[in-house]
Amino acid sequence: MSEHNDHPDDQAPAPGPDVPQCGECLFYAPSDINAGECHARPPTTAPVPTPQGLGFATAWPRVTPDTWCGEFEPKRAGDAH
Repeated sequence: MSEHNDHPDDQAPAPGPDVPQCGECLFYAPSDINAGECHARPPTTAPVPTPQGLGFATAWPRVTPDTWCGEFEPKRAGDAH
């Protein structure tokens, strides 16, 4: 472990009660009651297996409303989601 990471396996600590969560973020786009997509950055493309061989899919990261990251932006009045 480095002096900047006191957590084994590079695991970030759980957020405390003052850490804003994804469900409160401007970039969170809910897709159902339990999850949504993070639109803080462009979607990424990844290889996926298909019946015809290797294909590609592009998507935003799936997150739950109670997760968090360092990109949080508070929602503004009048935001759609």
